[in-house]
Amino acid sequence: MVQISNFEISFLIINVYGPNSTQDKLKIWDALTQKIQSQQTQLIILGGDFNAVLNQNEKIGGISPPLQTIEIFSNFVDNNGLMDIPPTQGKYTWSNRRDGFAQIVVRLDRFLLSQEWKLQQF
Repeated sequence: MVQISNFEISFLIINVYGPNSTQDKLKIWDALTQKIQSQQTQLIILGGDFNAVLNQNEKIGGISPPLQTIEIFSNFVDNNGLMDIPPTQGKYTWSNRRDGFAQIVVRLDRFLLSQEWKLQQF
């Protein structure tokens, strides 16, 4: 929990490093949901490598992400009332650094904010 006294605001920041397997993703999304729902503060920031995409447009190249995994992550975001903050520079946050048909780019890193951030005035 972070509290900034000059603004009289406190919020929770959670750093995320998402697992690779769908089974482990289910576990972490459930654990994060429990953590979010147990908080007294409604101001929450989740940031890091979620190792998941919200839609197929967030990945180019390689094997398409499983629709089940996209749906699970999308439901996690929606069910917890989270807003996805787009990156300011570029759409993708990871690349395999190859060219041509071998190139893979994907958005794995992101910040998710609780809806209550919309109501804050600084």
